[in-house]
Amino acid sequence: MIAFVTAELIYQTQVICGESPVWDELSQRLYWADVVNGNVYIFNPVNGSNKTYNTGQVLGSITLCERGGLGLSCAKGFLFLEPDAGKMEPAINQEILP
Repeated sequence: MIAFVTAELIYQTQVICGESPVWDELSQRLYWADVVNGNVYIFNPVNGSNKTYNTGQVLGSITLCERGGLGLSCAKGFLFLEPDAGKMEPAINQEILP
């Protein structure tokens, strides 16, 4: 038997390459990236809010950090994003792409 599911559009935006979806069970938020434009998107299904943070560089991936917040791998190094504080800072100053 095949089960059918109906999908619902919950957020529409113009992205070049949407990647790296990460669900945070603790905060109940969905994180994802537009890797080419360097944007991190945060969707909160509880209140329907969407936030966008721009890294200013190509974004490779997103990961959850044990201390909270997000680790971002970018073209010019690694960043740490604290979405609740609206703070983004270098985690490691290292050029990983020419």
